[in-house]
Amino acid sequence: MVLVGHSWGGPIIRLFAERHPERVAGLVFVDASVAETMPAKNAWMVAGSFRIMALLARLGGARMLERQALPHGASSEIDSTDMAIMMRDYACVRAMRAGTREAEHLVSSRPLVRRLQEAGTPDVPTVSLQGGRVDRGMAKARPLLNATAERLMKAAPNGRAVVVPEAGHLVPQECPGVVRDAVLEVVLAARTPE
Repeated sequence: MVLVGHSWGGPIIRLFAERHPERVAGLVFVDASVAETMPAKNAWMVAGSFRIMALLARLGGARMLERQALPHGASSEIDSTDMAIMMRDYACVRAMRAGTREAEHLVSSRPLVRRLQEAGTPDVPTVSLQGGRVDRGMAKARPLLNATAERLMKAAPNGRAVVVPEAGHLVPQECPGVVRDAVLEVVLAARTPE
């Protein structure tokens, strides 16, 4: 199977690949979380942000949450009905509480994420898509995320890092075609023996 992981999904697919390498035919990381950007102060700041966003969602601030998440808007490739469904599922109290719980586990997860990164990936086609735009609050984290992804992909047997200059963290919503093309590339490479 080809696994695709965005953000916190990156460490999750790394863990699956480590535990079940025989089941993994390819990997696509999309602006995946890395240990280097998970210090304790970031975790508490992210958890606090999600708590504030949960309050905004409860008070009817869904449109404000959408503008905060996608300050440059979503891709025109995404149908307005699909976008409405995504925002309904994102800009709600339940999603913000889930984000808070994830953030609260960042610090305790850091050693595992670091170990998984050091272990590397199986010898399968692997692409890491990284946002290239430096959004507010990302002046230090964005270059570190992208440098780490580049280093990890150079160490991967069949790895390749791609920076998507016009995207921030939400690459799938801002540049879905790039994500689709990367997934198709990995699927085709996985199906074609060398």
